[in-house]
Formats: sequence, structure tokens, C-alpha cells
Amino acid sequence: MKSANQQKAKVGPENYWHIGPVYIRKWLALTIIGTVSLLILGVFGPPTILLHPLPNAPPIYHYDDPALRSISGVVQIEDDSGCIRYVGDVLNGAYTGKGKVYDRFGVLCYDGPLVNGVYQGKNANVYSDGVLVYSGDMSSNVYEGYGRRTDPQTGVISEGQFSNGMLEGEGKEYAADEILLREGVFSHDLLNGQGKEYTSSGILLREGTFSEGLLHGTGKEYTQSGSLLYEGTFAHGLYHGSGKLYDASTHSLCYEGTFTSGKPIGVGKIYHPSGQILYEGTVYDARPRADAFLGLSLAEVEQAFSQHWQIYVWEDVTAFVYPYFHLMFISQSPVELISPAEENTQAQQKRQELLDALRPTAQSDADPAKSAARTPSESARQNTDYTDEILSPESDHSSILITQVLSYGAKLPGLEHMENEQSYTTKNLIWQEWFSDYALDNASNSVSVKQTGQFIYRFTPIKYKAAMDFERSVAANDTLETTTAWRSDKSQTLWYQSAKWRKAS
Repeated sequence: MKSANQQKAKVGPENYWHIGPVYIRKWLALTIIGTVSLLILGVFGPPTILLHPLPNAPPIYHYDDPALRSISGVVQIEDDSGCIRYVGDVLNGAYTGKGKVYDRFGVLCYDGPLVNGVYQGKNANVYSDGVLVYSGDMSSNVYEGYGRRTDPQTGVISEGQFSNGMLEGEGKEYAADEILLREGVFSHDLLNGQGKEYTSSGILLREGTFSEGLLHGTGKEYTQSGSLLYEGTFAHGLYHGSGKLYDASTHSLCYEGTFTSGKPIGVGKIYHPSGQILYEGTVYDARPRADAFLGLSLAEVEQAFSQHWQIYVWEDVTAFVYPYFHLMFISQSPVELISPAEENTQAQQKRQELLDALRPTAQSDADPAKSAARTPSESARQNTDYTDEILSPESDHSSILITQVLSYGAKLPGLEHMENEQSYTTKNLIWQEWFSDYALDNASNSVSVKQTGQFIYRFTPIKYKAAMDFERSVAANDTLETTTAWRSDKSQTLWYQSAKWRKAS
């Protein structure tokens, strides 16, 4: 019998596995492999293939094999090129049951229930170029019932009730990243009924009654950040009818009234960001429609505007200016401006004259003290530089008629383009340019302006007139005549636009 030392002596390189610079004893490596395998079997169990050996592959038939007509069961069907086109159940040769349909390149097209070769049933899966595009109910080869569809181009996911291949009824649409884009009642893949739309980041953008994918009826629209922008009625996606418009930056109500084709046009109220009503009347694009006041009275203008006017005066021209809206309402009716201080001075003067008339002339002339007493009133009589002028409280505002309107720095709201417009370049400034310049905080070298009251400004032309080329155009229709001025020294900036009734020829 060989000793242990003799057995050890027989161990040589053939008893090791050589992996790089490392030598591993074969019996040790086999022991480790076996142990790991037993652990894997203990945790995961034996491979399925060992428990359930693969059944025999289903028989393969050609498309037009006459034998198929009598076959029922699981089969494979190939085309003329030998490519498998169907794997699944057949009934008397017809695709009926559960099966998979492949295109001529062997790419999966459909996996689900079939009846006589037609996609029909629940839990169907439809593929495009091997990518799943629909899961759900099918009928007669179209999506019918509840399902989930993915657009292969956009990645948009539609989920809900389908009819004839399109969303019809309650449903939802998601972006490719599963962010909700639309939800509500659909018809022909478009929102049609009560619904909601969201931004690509999932913020509510629109809600209300939809028709063919657009708000049509009552609804609300929000900014991209989610603050309310409009609430009211819509027509084909546009604000139309009665509604409220909110400022996108301050979030405060800025207009309430009628809308036409997306614009605040009609009759409404304009609000200050503080919530105060600034104007109530005829509007165009959220501005007072000034030409609607032509021929009306100052009293009617004041009734529409809650903001106080300023008054610009030159000779017989008086402009009632509303700076918030950049509008002037011009009148050439008599407007009485008074100075309370001047009236008081005149009253004192009349009283002094009456006293002088009652005194003896000789005594009056001989008494230096009496003469000195008259000096202040006489001095005041020569002072016409009053800075406290007001519109006379006794003025009849209903008799002051508006004969012209002017919008400085912007076009008059609502005026349509008129034919026969004539443009010319001029240097001759008139009161429209003076008034507009001053309202726009521009200094004019052709006129001096003096504030003679809290709201009163008097304009006086001066002899020296600085040269200034600008463009003025006049246009007219049957009823209106408009004047538009453009400042050529400021890259054709709009200076003002005015309108008045056209005189009958």
C-alpha cells in the first residue's frame, strides 16, 4: 500500500488550472462551482426547461396548402419565401383563437385574438415596425372599445374608449413622458364636450366646453404658469361673447365685457390694476373707442371715464386729456376757465372803485394815505399770471361738444383703413403736434406751455420755429376724416392719429 507522502509526490502541474499568474487547484475550483450551483438551485429552483421540456414545434404549413382546411389547433404558416407569417390557433384552417401575425420581413404585427383571420377581441396588441402602438379591444381589424394607443411619430399616448380606430367618449392623452395633455370627452380624436388641456409641463391651460378640439362655449384659459387669463364664452377657440380678461403679470382683472373674434370689442369696463373701474362704454381692443364720442358732450365723456381729465388750451381749441389711455377729446365750443384768485381780486377792485366814487375827489387826491391804500388793488389789477385756473363750476358740460378725438403715441382704437390717403412732408407744426408732444413729454421749440391751474395748461406759439421735417397724412371716407403724423426724426415713430366728422361738401 502506497504511503500518503508517495501520493502527494504525484501531484503536479496537471492538477492545477493556470489563470494568468494564478494557479488554482482543480478539485477546489470544482468544489466552488458545485457549491454555487447548488445555492442557485436552492434559491431559484431548477431551470424551467428541465421541469417542462419544450414541446414539439407546431407543424408548418404553406399559405395555400389544401391540408390546412381540415386542420384545427396550433400551427405555423409560412409564405412563398419560407418566412413565418403566422403562429397560433386555427379552426379549419382559419386564424381563429390566439395568434401572432408577422409581416413579410418576419416583424411582429399583431398578437392577440382573431376570428376567421380578423383582429377581434380583448387584450390585443398591435405593432408598427415591431413597436407596440396599441393595446386593448379590437373589432373587425380596428380599435373598438377600451384601449391605449401610441403615436409612433410623436409618442403621444391616447387612452380611453375607442370607436372605429379613434378616441370616442371619455379619454385622456399623454405626452411621451406620460405627462397628461388632455382629458375629457372626445370625438374623432378631438375634445368634444367637457374637457381640459394642459401644457407640456402638466399645468392646466384650458378648461370648459370643447368642439372639434377647440373651446366653444363657456370656459377658462390660463397662462403658461397657471394663472387665470380669461373666463367667459368662446367660439372656435377664440374669446367671443361675454367674458373677463386678466393681466398676465399682475393677475388683476383688466377688462370685463363683450369680445369679438378674440378681442375685447363692444361694450365693457376697463379696470386699473388696483381694481378701480377707469372706463365703462364702447371699447375696441381693450381701449376706449374714442371716435364713438364724436358729436357727444363732455358730460357724456365724463360719465364714461372715472379718471379726471387735464385741459390743454390754445385760442378757441380745448382738449380734455385722459393720460392713462393717451386720448384727447377736443372741443371748439366755448369753455369758461376761471381763476378764483382773479375773481377775488376783481371783486376787491370793484369794491374799491365804488368806495373811490363815494369820496370827494379833492380829498381823495390830497390824502397820501388814501392813495397808498389804493395801490395794492391797482397793482393786482395788472397781474394776469394766475396759477389756480379751473373749469367754471357754472359751466354746462352737456353743451361742450366733442368735435375731434386724438390718440397720441398710438392709433385711434377701431378706425379702419381709409382709401384715398394723402401723405406729405411738412415743417409746419399745429396744435395737434403741440398737444401730442407735450403729452408725450417731448419739448417743442415752437410753443411755450404754462400751467395755470392744477389741471390746466395754456399753449402759446413763439415766433422762432425750429425746423423739423415730419410726415402727415390725411384720409377720409363718407363720414370721417383722419389725420396721422409720423415723426421722421425718430425712425417714423407714430406721433398721433386724430379723427373728426367730415364736413359736407
